Amino acid sequence: MAGNLVCEAHAAAWAMSAVVTLLAMAVLQPVALRVGWMDHPRGRKDHGVATPVCGGLGIFAGIAVSTGFLLRHQPIPTAYLVGAGLLLAVGLLDDLQDLRWWYRVLAQIVAGLVMVYLGDGGPRVEHIPGFFTGQPLALGAFSAPFTVFATVGLINAVNMCDGVDGLAGSQVLLALCAVAALGWDAGNEILASRALIVVSAITVFMFFNMRFPWQSRARLFLGNGGSAMLGYTLAWFLYRLTQNPAYPVNPVVAPWLIAIPLIDCLALMTRRASKGHSPFHADRDHLHHLLLDAGFAADRVTLLLFAASLGIALLAILALAAQAPPLVMVWVFVVMTLAYAAFSMRRERAVSTFAMLRSRLHALRGRVAVQPDEAIRDREP
Repeated sequence: MAGNLVCEAHAAAWAMSAVVTLLAMAVLQPVALRVGWMDHPRGRKDHGVATPVCGGLGIFAGIAVSTGFLLRHQPIPTAYLVGAGLLLAVGLLDDLQDLRWWYRVLAQIVAGLVMVYLGDGGPRVEHIPGFFTGQPLALGAFSAPFTVFATVGLINAVNMCDGVDGLAGSQVLLALCAVAALGWDAGNEILASRALIVVSAITVFMFFNMRFPWQSRARLFLGNGGSAMLGYTLAWFLYRLTQNPAYPVNPVVAPWLIAIPLIDCLALMTRRASKGHSPFHADRDHLHHLLLDAGFAADRVTLLLFAASLGIALLAILALAAQAPPLVMVWVFVVMTLAYAAFSMRRERAVSTFAMLRSRLHALRGRVAVQPDEAIRDREP
């Protein structure tokens, strides 16, 4: 009986998250139009019309309300609320005033410190897989600075992939679904349920943010604060998943769950540093930009990268279940990152390669489309 009540409470929290997010989007959209909280097309931005950037705040409302009301025995940690709220506030200012990059990074550092030090609810990275042994390496006194560094990195990885309708949301959505599955398998039902609360909120947002046959463009964007908040949220869940001795999950799996944005971010910063540019210098060298320039439509880019991330995450989970050596998983990820960095160092070569891939996929779809007719002709006397 008690178990059924707990399951009903979890399901109610997921439903409330979706409903509150939907209501928040409906309220915030006209407010954003009225006060000018919009993302205007200019420079590197490809969208055709000014679009409200209140999606992140709507998602946060769904998370906070549903967790606060329906999981009162496990309330949402104050550290998360403060850190996410700070990132949303600074992101709002950035959307309105176009702040310098170091203001955003400073806010991300403060949010990381809040995660580690505010109260007793903040997670931190205490063990990482060793690069030469594959065994967990205790960070000791370096735990707090590494947690802040990793948090800032993950926030920027999510933010950097927020350049195509539905891309950032779908990548975080997939990663949190994997977190929920691994958490449930490890016996950590509270973590899994909270991850699905966020999944519910993001799913509702995706109906406003993705392109569909009945919706030719996004109606809402995350905004800089929204993408930063999602990166922060994902970091929180990944640390809770892989740094909890009561429900052990090997930390080697964490980067695999958000592999595409993370690899793109690391490769991009490497390329910028090699050219003497700031790691936060804005350009059109992101993976999604290369695919767009190769001729892929925006919705195809989102679906293609979602499929790639899904495949990578599934492979990692299967490798974990098969007890693959952690050292192998570490170095395969490192090699993947270095290989993509080397491949994308020459932009023209990368674009031409992706254009060739697009042509082959188009030809393959054409052959599949005509196959039934050919089969019919073959059967005719």
